[in-house]
Amino acid sequence: MTCLEEFDPAVKEASCQALAAIAKHDVELANAVFSAGAVPLVILCLQEPELTLKRASINALSEIAKHNEELAQVIVDGKAVH
Repeated sequence: MTCLEEFDPAVKEASCQALAAIAKHDVELANAVFSAGAVPLVILCLQEPELTLKRASINALSEIAKHNEELAQVIVDGKAVH
C-alpha cells in the first residue's frame, strides 16, 4: 500500500488501477484489498487535484464495493477502517 502514499500522482493512479483490477474479480479479492488497508488510502486519493487520479480512485472503490453490501456501506459512510 506504500504506493498509495507516494508523492507522485501517477504512482497513486497506477496503484488504484491495480487495486481495481484485483478487486473486480470476486468478493474474496475485494475483501483482501480492503483488509490490506487500501480503502482509506484510496479515499484520500479522491482529495488530489488530478482528475485521472480521481477517476482511478472512484473505479477502485467501485470494484471493491460491488461484490459486498457491507463493503459498499463502509465506503459510502467513509468509515473505511478495519
